[in-house]
Amino acid sequence: MKIIIFAALRQEVKYILRQLGARKAVRGGRGGGGGLAGGREMYSALAGGKDITIALTGMGMKNAGLCVNDLLSAQRADLVLSVGLAGALYPGAEYGDIVCPERALLHPGGESIDAGGPGFEKLYPAVSEKTAARRGLIVTLSNWVEKEKTALKIFTSGNDNLPENRCLCVCDMETFPIARAALKGGFAFFGIRAVSDRADEEINFDPMDIADAGGQVSARRAVLKFAANPRLIPAAARLRKNSETASLRLALALNALLDSALLKSL
Repeated sequence: MKIIIFAALRQEVKYILRQLGARKAVRGGRGGGGGLAGGREMYSALAGGKDITIALTGMGMKNAGLCVNDLLSAQRADLVLSVGLAGALYPGAEYGDIVCPERALLHPGGESIDAGGPGFEKLYPAVSEKTAARRGLIVTLSNWVEKEKTALKIFTSGNDNLPENRCLCVCDMETFPIARAALKGGFAFFGIRAVSDRADEEINFDPMDIADAGGQVSARRAVLKFAANPRLIPAAARLRKNSETASLRLALALNALLDSALLKSL
């Protein structure tokens, strides 16, 4: 069975890479080794008879779209996964909450796609039974915006594509283009997101400000950003700490899925 996993940052999936014993490889993007910052960071693993590729897209819709379109045009897979961390837009969220999106919504714009389908219904029990994962809506931001403003615009927009249960809504910057490309290509798709920051917690800076051209966190840019704006350091430190919890929970959720006999139903 061939599985392709897309994630934005290596920090999000470090526990996943460790538990899979994944090996690192670099595959250049289109244009002969160029593409995303001179080569896309990728990993491969064999687990329980499953051939797994983990591709790091980098943060942001543009990077995610380039990565997924490039890879899915060159490979076939039985299952495409989008995994990573997300910000909660619902009250009462806890760090490490697992949300599996049934729908993906692009914001701004309001375009919505069914991120579930037959694959979702078959695989969701594998994750929910072992991790208390819940169904939800994921909002992919084309540009960073404060969560409070995002929630206000989305839930007062009158968008008919929103699910009736809006309680479990999370936001990221990558899932929508991954889900769209996978489903358009005829791949089974499933998403897993772990909450790293609650609805009442703002990051207060655009994460792309501390990223390199490929959307990976740049230590140099982070130092420059926080040296110029030291008031941002407490929020960044909080996010880093809580992302550890979320990353661990994400690894547990993915492990539950990969170990499940339900994968054979695809």
